[in-house]
Amino acid sequence: MPVKAAIERVTGKTFNSVLANLYRSGDDCMGYHSDNEPELGHTPWVASYNLGACRELTFRPKGPGSQRQCLSVPLHHDDLLLMSPGVQASFEHALPRRRNRPAPRINLTFRYIVPDHAVQAKNR
Repeated sequence: MPVKAAIERVTGKTFNSVLANLYRSGDDCMGYHSDNEPELGHTPWVASYNLGACRELTFRPKGPGSQRQCLSVPLHHDDLLLMSPGVQASFEHALPRRRNRPAPRINLTFRYIVPDHAVQAKNR
C-alpha cells in the first residue's frame, strides 16, 4: 500500500501534500516553529512519518516563558506522529541537534493544502 494511503487510513485524515526532509546526521536540525502557513487553513492536521534514525521532536508552549521545553517525543524508524490543529495553535516544535546520531533520517510531513489559499499564495 502506498505510504500516503496508509497514513490516511491510520489517521482518518486526508492529505494532498507531502514535504520530504533528509537529516543526514544528528548535526542537521530544525528550529522551533509551528505549521501555521495560511495555505494550511485554520485547522491544520499534520502527520509526521519518520524513516531511519531515531530523533526527538521537542515541543514548547507558545507565548511568554516559551523558552522552556515542555515535552520531548522520540520518533523511531516507522513511527508516525499526528499533530492536531490545537498542537499547532498552542505549541512550537523543533528537531534539536544531536551530534551523537550519525545515521540519516528521512521525515515525510503530510498536510492538506486548502485549494483557495494555495492559489492566493502562488499569486503573491
